[in-house]
Parts: sequence; C-alpha cells; structure tokens
Amino acid sequence: MADRSNREDGEVARDAHAIEPAWLEFGAHVQQAGLTLYQECVATLVKGGFNAGRWPILLHLKREPGPVRQNDLAAALGADRLTLGNILQDSEAAGFILRDYDPNDRRIKLVRLTAAGRARAVEVEAVIARICDRFASRISAADAAVCMRVLREICDAIKE
Repeated sequence: MADRSNREDGEVARDAHAIEPAWLEFGAHVQQAGLTLYQECVATLVKGGFNAGRWPILLHLKREPGPVRQNDLAAALGADRLTLGNILQDSEAAGFILRDYDPNDRRIKLVRLTAAGRARAVEVEAVIARICDRFASRISAADAAVCMRVLREICDAIKE
C-alpha cells in the first residue's frame, strides 16, 4: 500500500486502496514485455505467410483436448463473435478447422482442428519458439522458471 501522509508520531499512514509503486512498475513491465513479444510474433508470422487472425485460434485449439464451443473460443481469445465467425469460416474453407453442431444442443457450434490445422499450429509454435529463444537467451533458466511461476500465480489469483 502506498504512503498517504506522515503523522506527527513518525508513523506512515496507509491508503488501503492505493497500489504500491513496485506493483505499478511490475504491471507496466509485464504489459510491455507481452506487447513486445506479441508484436514480434505477429510481424514474423505475417512475413512468413501466416494469417494474423488465424494463428492464435490454431494455437488455442491445439492446446485443447477436444472440440471447443465457439463462444468459449471467442471469450478465451478476447474476440467478438462476428470477427471470430469470419476467421473461422475462412479457416474452415482453408481446411484447418471443422465446425459441427453440439449433438446435445444444436444451438452450439463446436470447433476442432483438422490434421492440416494441427500441422499448421506446429509450424506456428516453431516460429514462436525461435522468437522466444532469442528473447530468452539473456535470461537464466532459473529466472525464467520463477517468472513463469509468479505470472501463473497472478493469473490464478485474478481468476479467483
């Protein structure tokens, strides 16, 4: 908590709603690192012929054990349903995904990767791994492990 004012007795009063400067700086660094990495990935992938709207979808679907509800996919990617629907239509036409109705609820569309989509996702992962390796070459494995643990804990705390 941030200092609010000094009292006459020398004690520092605290504002219960203030954010410590260290957390603000931490948040700014996390945001900048994420943005920089994302921009580098987009630029490199687009230069390599990968569709900028499609690769996040392919990666997300590759991580899932089975089909994903189209609305859940939109929420996970922070995409609006109309934009996502257009990208999915294009991805389906390209043979990277299949969309089927949920057999238990015909109002719900399920999305899954095809073999071609999975192969394309593997290609995307390889490009991203090379980019991350370049960024990470200056960070020790121990520091990276601590960073990943802390970021996971923050994400888990936010979800609670």
